[in-house]
Amino acid sequence: MKPFALIVIASFVISNVAARATEPDPLSTVQALVDAELAFDIDRAMSLFADEAVIVNAAGAITTGTDDLKRFLDEDMWYNGSLVLQQPAVNGNRVSWTESVTADFYRELGVAPVRFAFTAVVENGKIDSIIAYVPRDEIARIEAACGRSAAEPLIDARPCSDFIRYLKNQANAAATARTHQPLRTARPG
Repeated sequence: MKPFALIVIASFVISNVAARATEPDPLSTVQALVDAELAFDIDRAMSLFADEAVIVNAAGAITTGTDDLKRFLDEDMWYNGSLVLQQPAVNGNRVSWTESVTADFYRELGVAPVRFAFTAVVENGKIDSIIAYVPRDEIARIEAACGRSAAEPLIDARPCSDFIRYLKNQANAAATARTHQPLRTARPG
């Protein structure tokens, strides 16, 4: 009886190890998304998302559903010509990274580029969610630049003070959502 139990346990362990070995690591999935966006390959980008995927942008707007997700990714591809995963880190199925964003309104304020932070949750090679936020030190730079203007500037068609409020709320929400476990830095690819 004991040898049979050992064989069953060994088979179970071997099959679990083999299944994990064939599952793409989360960082590879996120990098594949960046590569698809840089190639303007919307179909490839969409194939990397789970059916019920959610994206929360840096101002807290939530995107769900295939059509809205496709529209979001299409816009993201056109506005971001130089996506690069900066400081990628992996913790289990979570990938965190930063990107530098240069948009006209940031240039006009004199704060470009602005560093954005992202966390993606990846399960079985599919992205379940991406949460974006602007780190607090970057928000402070934007807020200070807005305060130097005689008239309140518009950022993304909103008064700067409204935009700052959205960024702060999202940064606080993202901080609450993140685990407090240290992330291990991913090895460059």
